[in-house]
Amino acid sequence: MGKKVFVLLLLAFGFLPAGLKVSFADQEFTFIVAQDAWVNESNPDENYGNNTYLSVKDRSGLAEAYLRFSDADLGLLKGLQLTSATLFLNQYQYNYSAGDQIQLHKVVSDWNEGEITWNTKPLYETVILSSANLAEGNNMWREWQGFENCVNSWVNGQNYGLVLENNLDGQGDELFARFYSSESLTQDVRPFLRVTAAPEPVSCLLFLVGGASFAAVRKLRKK
Repeated sequence: MGKKVFVLLLLAFGFLPAGLKVSFADQEFTFIVAQDAWVNESNPDENYGNNTYLSVKDRSGLAEAYLRFSDADLGLLKGLQLTSATLFLNQYQYNYSAGDQIQLHKVVSDWNEGEITWNTKPLYETVILSSANLAEGNNMWREWQGFENCVNSWVNGQNYGLVLENNLDGQGDELFARFYSSESLTQDVRPFLRVTAAPEPVSCLLFLVGGASFAAVRKLRKK
């Protein structure tokens, strides 16, 4: 049921004065990354799950960064209509050429941060979920947007997380970027996922029922 229908019904019950605008705010959720690690082609058997940073490189030893969010946390989204999903990482080192981007992909096989290496890294889809440009400046937040369908698939199926890569894109100088990881001693720079969802129908319905009941009681008292 749309917002306008709710408002019209409330008006019919006499709860809202004509002309009063009503809006139902989106719900917003923030999830801190549960697991993250990066892998390095130059050291294919090395695990970097305990590093305080995540690296991405596009040559002279490729590097990819993997992130995963808690199934228990994502369960809060069950049954909701997701309207946006944005991944935030704090960049603190960089080298890049104009036009360099880091791509986001959906991971489709299992891994954990304490064991993952270049030689054991999971599979991921070739489809690019989102891309973000690098820019000058340290302690800068980078955003990957628009992959709510992926998040929804985690909520209703398997969740293996995400990977960031820029493997041999051929753009000018070497791309090299480091981002703070979940192991950073500074909590405010750790990676996180922000998801918005449409207003919960049950909440709107309770508001409607409550408003109608109030209006009915008010009318009876006037008689």
